[in-house]
Amino acid sequence: MSKPVSIPAHLRSGLPDPLAAHNNKGKTNEKKTSSQYASEAERLKQELEELNRKRAEARARLGLK
Repeated sequence: MSKPVSIPAHLRSGLPDPLAAHNNKGKTNEKKTSSQYASEAERLKQELEELNRKRAEARARLGLK
């Protein structure tokens, strides 16, 4: 039979809360509209294009494809 592990209080304060996923008191379940999804998708596409452009520039400086 195994017994529970005793964790000192000074270490316990730094551990994640194992019940945090079940304690959703402050969270609200907001529904996004299609226009919100569209604007978020556009923003992410722009970020991806910028990252790809920076990557291509960095590869060019290194003499890679």
